[in-house]
Amino acid sequence: MQQLTLTDRTGDFVHQSQVMAKPEGFACVSKAWYDKTISYDEALDKLVDQKRQRNDLLIPIEAVRIDLVDNKLVLNTNGVDFSPTEHALKQISNWFDVPQTMLNHYSQDKEVNGKVRFKRDERDLWLLKTALELGQSRVDPKKEFLFRTYTDKSLRAMLSDSYACVDNEWYLEFLKNNFPGGRVSHYKFSDADTIHFNTLFPDTFKEFPDEGDFGLLINCQNSEIGMARLAQRPSVFRAICQNGCIWSQNKGEIYTRIHRGEIDLVEVQKELKRNIAEQLPLAAALIDKLLSTRQKNLTSPVANLLAQ
Repeated sequence: MQQLTLTDRTGDFVHQSQVMAKPEGFACVSKAWYDKTISYDEALDKLVDQKRQRNDLLIPIEAVRIDLVDNKLVLNTNGVDFSPTEHALKQISNWFDVPQTMLNHYSQDKEVNGKVRFKRDERDLWLLKTALELGQSRVDPKKEFLFRTYTDKSLRAMLSDSYACVDNEWYLEFLKNNFPGGRVSHYKFSDADTIHFNTLFPDTFKEFPDEGDFGLLINCQNSEIGMARLAQRPSVFRAICQNGCIWSQNKGEIYTRIHRGEIDLVEVQKELKRNIAEQLPLAAALIDKLLSTRQKNLTSPVANLLAQ
């Protein structure tokens, strides 16, 4: 990996035409946009509030059934009907060996030349229900799955017991502890399951903090329910304007981690740090702090953070 440098000056016009958040420690960010960013703690509060409405059910497949309620497919367990999201329904069909083509065909209205020829009804759903029930009957009834449900009776995911989850709170805490003073920007927290945002680093983290030529950020994403991998990508940029557009951005190499198998969070943390330290022009002291983790050996087992 190579250290990123600023290669384009298109974003100069932002500095010339807008008030920048230099007094706040972000000289390459428009003050109007900076005011729309949030702290790590504010982002964590959003996650915690949403997670209070969550209930993960780790149960054998024999404890659930597919049903039709009000002309909708639902998953029932312990007498409670849960409405699967589109993502959850795709996972259910995968585990129950129902092709995505069939799921799409019988759940979408029939269109010909851009016009609806006929709408799907309970007969189409009955076919899907029958196919799903057949597939379920061929799964080991004692096999356990994790069903992510919410108090609004939505089912967000059906995950196997081999799915390894990196918790979104853990990722935000990692950023908070290693890059204090950063700002969460361009955040997409539609729910606590999947997050996507940029982390803006303060000017004090730069190799030459007095120079306002470039800003530092990492693009971050993670999904606890299989909608996205754990991923981050460092960048340098010339400016972020009042509308959130990132100008003269030079993107580095992306780090990704699939949610499968055992996950050693200590090792993941080292890889995340290395991805940042080797690509962003950080202050020498911060680089030394990040890379010093290479010399540390674990003396005790580290618990893997699994979905359950």
